[in-house]
Amino acid sequence: MSKRPETCFTCTRPGRLILLFWALLAPLQVANAEDFAINAGLSGSWANPAIPGQGLFVDIDPANGVVFLAWFTYGEVAAQAESIVAYPGNRWFIALGTFDESSTEVSMDLIETAGGIFDNPATVTEQTVGNLSLNFLNCSAAEMAFVFDDGAAQGEIELSRLTSSEVCETLIDAN
Repeated sequence: MSKRPETCFTCTRPGRLILLFWALLAPLQVANAEDFAINAGLSGSWANPAIPGQGLFVDIDPANGVVFLAWFTYGEVAAQAESIVAYPGNRWFIALGTFDESSTEVSMDLIETAGGIFDNPATVTEQTVGNLSLNFLNCSAAEMAFVFDDGAAQGEIELSRLTSSEVCETLIDAN
């Protein structure tokens, strides 16, 4: 029987290295969680990889404490109309909300846009159809909760950042 080397971290327990890594990383995550707040670096593309073809564009204006969101999704049932340029079942929602400098979450009215026609100056209507809450967990993860006023749908979607988090992390480190 061979003797295990004294310097082996995983020889006696395979999970030991993971626990050591977590013990070293956990204080950094707690410090970042305490310092984390909505900042301009969170602007960009967000989606849930398990829900293909759908997602958000988020724009954050910290000088005015405003978040704008465009949510690209689909209706519950595929539309039957024919379209040459775009799928008629597409649903575009927008939301606008305010936040304070120490918050990680913003609540917004959910607004549906309708009536637009590709490359045509047709009048577009906007109607408030529900509420949306966007909670940023860190520079790369967020949760979105939504409720439609007519009771048609409500839920939560975990979001991952699709664009670089470098600016967000730099802004967090600067504070």
